[in-house]
Amino acid sequence: MFDWLSLGYLGVFLFAFGLNILPFTSPSNLVLAAFVSTIFHSSPIAIGFLIAMGSTIAKTIHYYVSYYGSRVLKEDTRRRLEDYGRRVGRKGAFILFLASATPIPDDPIVVAMGVTKYSPIKFFAAFFAGKVLITVFGAFMGNTLGQVLTVNLGDVGTVTVSATLTVLVTVVLIKVDLEKLVERAWSRLQKKEV
Repeated sequence: MFDWLSLGYLGVFLFAFGLNILPFTSPSNLVLAAFVSTIFHSSPIAIGFLIAMGSTIAKTIHYYVSYYGSRVLKEDTRRRLEDYGRRVGRKGAFILFLASATPIPDDPIVVAMGVTKYSPIKFFAAFFAGKVLITVFGAFMGNTLGQVLTVNLGDVGTVTVSATLTVLVTVVLIKVDLEKLVERAWSRLQKKEV
């Protein structure tokens, strides 16, 4: 297996991009930033920024696949979705920011924004802002945890504990149906809009 982090900051970016380019399978970027920060002792701000950028570029590709893939839909369905996208437009940036700034799966919202032809510039800006917030927080968390663990357990112990915590948090995120929580919030926002 290739050690992406041996490439330094470029490796952090490529690692985040590579994990996020696979739709519906990427781990939480909060957990990813915390994990990378525990083993890659560098600036948490730089780590968070690079993971956010890698994630945002990958999700923007998903957005464009959905955006242009919607052409295969029936004309009336496509018009209805585009109309829906215009109505969401006022709250779209907030919804994207919220989805990307939390550890919930953001793929359904990314695809929905692409299919409804939401503004690509607004998409990128809102998604990136949310990702920066959560990944910088995660990187600082991981950095602090990494320092404590390294002092008490050494480098091997730090990597072992970090990997174990990453798996545990990922399992919790998979077991808790965060998508249902997002769907409920989305439907409430729709009801208020009508």
